[in-house]
Amino acid sequence: MSDIDSQKEQTVAGKDTKIEEDTASEKQDKEKPSDVNERYERASFVRREEELEFYKTPDIKKNHLLVILFSAVFLIFLCVFAVFSLISTVDRLQPIKIRNNSSAEIGIYDPSIAYDAVNDRFWLAYSSIIPKENKNNFDININIAYLTSVGGQWNYGYTVFKGKKDLLDTPDGRISEIEGIWRYETPTLVYNPDDTGKEWKIFAYKYFWTGNKDDARKYSAIVLKTTSDISSPYKWSNEKWLFSARLGQPPAPYEHLVLLHLNRLDPALSNVAYYAEPAAIYYKGILLMAFTVYRNDSNKPDSIVMIGSQDNGNSWFYLGEILNSNIAKHYGRYDRVDASSFTIYDGKLYLMVSFGSSKVKHMGTHIFEFENFAKAKLKSDKKSIPILVNYIAPPFPNSLTEIGGGSAAYHEKLGNNVFISQKVGAGIENSFSIYAVEGGLLKK
Repeated sequence: MSDIDSQKEQTVAGKDTKIEEDTASEKQDKEKPSDVNERYERASFVRREEELEFYKTPDIKKNHLLVILFSAVFLIFLCVFAVFSLISTVDRLQPIKIRNNSSAEIGIYDPSIAYDAVNDRFWLAYSSIIPKENKNNFDININIAYLTSVGGQWNYGYTVFKGKKDLLDTPDGRISEIEGIWRYETPTLVYNPDDTGKEWKIFAYKYFWTGNKDDARKYSAIVLKTTSDISSPYKWSNEKWLFSARLGQPPAPYEHLVLLHLNRLDPALSNVAYYAEPAAIYYKGILLMAFTVYRNDSNKPDSIVMIGSQDNGNSWFYLGEILNSNIAKHYGRYDRVDASSFTIYDGKLYLMVSFGSSKVKHMGTHIFEFENFAKAKLKSDKKSIPILVNYIAPPFPNSLTEIGGGSAAYHEKLGNNVFISQKVGAGIENSFSIYAVEGGLLKK
């Protein structure tokens, strides 16, 4: 075969190979669009199936997912809010401190405040817990502190009622083997300018503590001391057992120490078992007092009643019932009323009380205005329900113990602070405190 023939054959063979390649390429090019379309359609079908599966998801499941999502966000918000609220509260509310205090007290509560125009200072009476060797058997005294300027610090003054260990006397006058402590609580301090030589009066609830509440109520009374010079601890009168409920409460021989059995003032008081938590104020020439009432040997404070005196406490008359546990139910889930105190604002008389329940005995301070104090009548609506003019929550509403918080004092010369006591935490030591809560007596 010649070279030319050989080249021809190679050329023809090359042409044939090229033709075969071109044919394969054309075939491949013809197959590409269909393959791509098929793959695209298959992928699109899968996506459509997934979308259909999503839309086939029951609405209730999607709602559950939304609820869970929003609940999680809401809970996070609540936690953040609670933390910042707690930080803000702790920063704003600090218990008042009594400087130069030599009484070794481990807790204070039940504030009562009066203004001394002669010495231009405020006086604070309060219950003071004093530790004993047995921490469960502590003393409770009534102490006096003073404040020389608004916004300043309270300074310790002295003890005006001092608890003491004692043995009860039997009805025949003999000393029994019943050992306990005479305690004093819930003071109320009054300035009565018309009673010369006895301008300052302090009332308190006295009881004998053996560890038994029934004994404490049985052996109890409202006691009184007076003075013309409150700045001196040595000028107070001797203690007088001023009031109790009836003859036999407290039992003999103590019943003969009581100057007046309050149940004798009016038939409406005939079933009162005992009185506690005295409140007093001198207003428009009348010395007014209120008490927490326990009826028919009940353990629940039933009502607040009111008495008055036009001769500086030498004689007394019944004014009426101010509030009771049935009325308390109109303001919340309450079934009792306790811890009353009086105050004056812009010349008007107000009552502060604390409603509570069996779980938390004091749940803040509830404030009412008197319409006619001579009839123990508060301003009321058309249904004769007393109008609540303000409510002040306990200083730490999220830390309420069984005792709670709500016993309060206010004086308009002290500005916007309402002084409220609360028990925070378990035990006794450092759990009772008085807080200056800003905001004023009335709603702004």
